Amino acid sequence: MSDVVRESDHWRQRLPIVGREQEQALLRAALEAALGGHGGLVLLDGEAGIGKTTLVDVLGQEAARRGALALIGHCQDLVATPPYGPWRALLAAAPVVNGRAAPPLDEVGLPGAARNRSELFARVIEFLAALTAQRPLLLVLEDLHWSDQASLDLLHVFTRPLRDLPLLLVATYRDDELTRRHELFRYLPALVRESGAQRLHLRRLDADATDALVGARYQLPELDRARLVAYVQRFAEGNPLFAGELLRALEVSGVLRRVADDWALGEIPTLRVPPLVLQVIEARLARLSSGVRELLEAAAVIGQAAPLDVLLEVAGAGEDDLIRGLDEAFDAHVLVETAAGALQFSHALVREALYAEAPPQRRRVWHRRTAEALAAAPRAQPDAVAHHFVQAGDGRAADWLTEAGLRAERAYAFVMAAERYTSALALLGEAPALARRRGWLAYRAGRLLSFYDLEHGLASLEQARRLAADAGDRVLAAYAQAAHGLHLGSAGAAQRELAELEAGIAAFDALTPADLAPPESRGPGGAIIPERLPDVNPFTGELIRRLGGWGRLTDVLARGEPFVARLAPQRQLWLLEPGAQAAFSAACYGLASAYAALGRPADARRLARQAGDAAEAAGDYIWLNGSLALDLWIVLWFETDRVVERQRLTDAAAAAHRRSAGALSDDAATSQTDHWAQLLDGNWDAMEAQALAGWSGHTHAPWRQDAANALASLARNRGEPVRALELIREALPVGPAAMLGEHPYFHTLRTLRIGAALALDAHDLPAAREWLETHERWLSGSGASLGRADATLLWARWHWLADERTEARQIAERALADAVSPRQPLALLTGQRLLGEFALAERQLDDAQQRLTAALVLADACAAPFERALTQLALAE
Repeated sequence: MSDVVRESDHWRQRLPIVGREQEQALLRAALEAALGGHGGLVLLDGEAGIGKTTLVDVLGQEAARRGALALIGHCQDLVATPPYGPWRALLAAAPVVNGRAAPPLDEVGLPGAARNRSELFARVIEFLAALTAQRPLLLVLEDLHWSDQASLDLLHVFTRPLRDLPLLLVATYRDDELTRRHELFRYLPALVRESGAQRLHLRRLDADATDALVGARYQLPELDRARLVAYVQRFAEGNPLFAGELLRALEVSGVLRRVADDWALGEIPTLRVPPLVLQVIEARLARLSSGVRELLEAAAVIGQAAPLDVLLEVAGAGEDDLIRGLDEAFDAHVLVETAAGALQFSHALVREALYAEAPPQRRRVWHRRTAEALAAAPRAQPDAVAHHFVQAGDGRAADWLTEAGLRAERAYAFVMAAERYTSALALLGEAPALARRRGWLAYRAGRLLSFYDLEHGLASLEQARRLAADAGDRVLAAYAQAAHGLHLGSAGAAQRELAELEAGIAAFDALTPADLAPPESRGPGGAIIPERLPDVNPFTGELIRRLGGWGRLTDVLARGEPFVARLAPQRQLWLLEPGAQAAFSAACYGLASAYAALGRPADARRLARQAGDAAEAAGDYIWLNGSLALDLWIVLWFETDRVVERQRLTDAAAAAHRRSAGALSDDAATSQTDHWAQLLDGNWDAMEAQALAGWSGHTHAPWRQDAANALASLARNRGEPVRALELIREALPVGPAAMLGEHPYFHTLRTLRIGAALALDAHDLPAAREWLETHERWLSGSGASLGRADATLLWARWHWLADERTEARQIAERALADAVSPRQPLALLTGQRLLGEFALAERQLDDAQQRLTAALVLADACAAPFERALTQLALAE
């Protein structure tokens, strides 16, 4: 089913598959569905040797018989796999489609290649979709427990369009190697939830299955068969690979031998345990000569697959000696040869045993030779070179780890990039002469870490600031201070964020080209230190955006309007200067949010579109997704009844999200506005799943608060006030004591309104007053109008419950007036329904009928099923 040649003696094929009837039936059903155009994902797990590969092999043969194309990609153990390692192998075996080969996964940002990882993902998905137009596909990703982060991100994104393709994707992994900190462990719930994946867990064979395994091949007297089954079950413990290896060892040793048409079993020797598998493999390796054993140990250092030219270099053997040694290894079924001409161990456990047995000092020498041989290749893979230099204890490892980090960052594999930078930093030690280089590594790692591990990201940026001071590097000091301030806001430290961000901006503006020392050697990893300053302060736009995020709307206008006006005429130059493009996009975003809060929806939408245009021009789909989400948020407030426009923006944001997914964590890239659009549309289950992921999966305060708000609103709608109140306390622990400028502005205003609504539902007037008075202080302090109509309607409810009915109606009428200019359809809907309910309570039936009918018309226009249901209930009364 792939270009990998299996063992030449077909030992596996001579042993039947037993005890896997249910799993095989499920795999066949999944294949049948894929052949019919309904693709899917199967996650096949179990311990090493349990039979995952065997089942996949059989499935591949069935797929080939049915006319499907089967492609396989392996993850490699112990070797530091480059980004997209298994996908790279899988695509390498794919045929050309419409004159186009599979997109190269290691080229991002090069001329003609994908500009970023989001576009790269889109190209891969487009290629595979085109391939399915020719024939159905079976894709297999083996040993995902050894996968790199980038490969998991691509898998996550690719599962979404699976259902509409004639394609079955099977991923195998060892579940006993997954811990809670393992990236795959964290991905599994999302893969199952979003793709409807089937999870198949292969358990160990019981005694009956082992008996069937033995009986299918060996015709033995009943007592001998029972003795053999007991032996295999005792030591193999139900593991099919171990069972097969035990039986093979008994055959090779002559204990189990053929006599005419039957078999005879001699005295079974005692096998020491643990670990059983290493001893079984050692029994096979013991037949090899010492020279071949050493050759295989060298090959084990290189990796699961060892190119011949690299093995020649590392082992230091002549070609004739190498050929004789390889023949012996092939005869012993230790090695197989791939179609590409590389040597591959028959099983990863064979390689692990050889690697463990090699003397440590010899391993270090072989690792160094391997690294040097790989580094000399025309297109050296920095991940593999770095790994071998690390294992050799060679100082060159830091350079290659840095290069691997840079490549991963260009491919948007942020998690892997941060790991590479952190490892390089640790290897450089504490030498004062390397303070500058170490500082830039800490800065790079900190920026990336802060997106998904905020605590360690901030610590890394602090380290960068200290090292900048030690090295006297004013450029690094400015970058590190601004970045540290920017990410402090994610931890909820508003005042410190803005102060440090402004200080970093001022330090950057004071820099001159002379502050950049002559660039270091441009060997591996040399590009970690910038060669020149960007033309525009890259953090100015972020400051404008963050000022809006904390409710400093006047400051947003004062800083943002001249900044945007200065850069707007230079749009065509943005592609030449990514820093200017990013700053412009962020500034437009900040201005758009401020205009919306000030009741200027036309200006807000115009700036949101400019932010998105700038992001799209640069191929930055994370920012495009955010800008589209902002535009959708504005529409939900001011143009709720433009349902077609709502859907257009929802679809566009979803498309941008698919292209950017995985660049950060999945939930970070997800449009938060989706929560509220789905709540309005009645897609409550989908909204709940998405919001729960954001609430439980983030340390970033604004994301958690938004998700908690959404879940609280949903709980209130479902009649779960206790749950809703718990979520509000999670969103805003200080409650009505929240001070403007110390909490995320837009999220907190929503939290205050939800808190007031819950208090009114419970007839707790003092609590409701506290929530509403805080809301008033926030609007007054910021100068905003957005949210005033909604809060005024809550005040109307408050006065009605306080038995101040005349005042309640007057306040509700005032809220309607606030919701007219600018027009806010949902507030108008709620106001008409509330006044209708007031009229109904006072038996003013004509007025109630008129009000509720107007509310129903608005609910239909806004395509809001829950609001319509509430209005119909009132009409029914």
